Amino acid sequence: MTLADKKKSVEQKLKNFFRNKLEIEMLNKKLSLAQRHKEETQKDIDESNIHLSSDIQAIDYSSERVQTSSNNSSPQERAIDKAFLKLEQRIKNLDEDIIELKYQIREKEKDISDIAFLIDLLSYEARIFVFLKYQDKKSITAIMGDLHLSEKGLYLSERSLWRLRDNILEDLAKWLFK
Repeated sequence: MTLADKKKSVEQKLKNFFRNKLEIEMLNKKLSLAQRHKEETQKDIDESNIHLSSDIQAIDYSSERVQTSSNNSSPQERAIDKAFLKLEQRIKNLDEDIIELKYQIREKEKDISDIAFLIDLLSYEARIFVFLKYQDKKSITAIMGDLHLSEKGLYLSERSLWRLRDNILEDLAKWLFK
């Protein structure tokens, strides 16, 4: 693999790193929402908070014959059982979703761990550049303007930024492609 290929690969890894970080944030939000829904559904079960259909009628004892079912349960009891089974199924589905979300988060964190460690090893100037270039997706010209106007007083020419980019990619490539 040539140095140019390694640089392209590192650049792609940096782009994937920031994309995966964003996806991890989104997955964490989905996870907390699923956990909240599970808690609310469990609370509905614990408090017997169910709503029965209005078309279920009470047993009419005024007539001589009372209709019974083969399992000796009334339509109301069957409706209540069905409502609880539905809530229990919802909890089961939410448990499966939570397990899947946790798995996806762990896999993405594993994918970004190497590059995150290497980014932390970069100089302050290089880290700023990486965040502006690959997280904020700014052009070299825009980065030059941002650095010039920043309170840290970093000023780098366009040529210096291209050189910095190349140095960063080469340094990361040395660590990633040992």
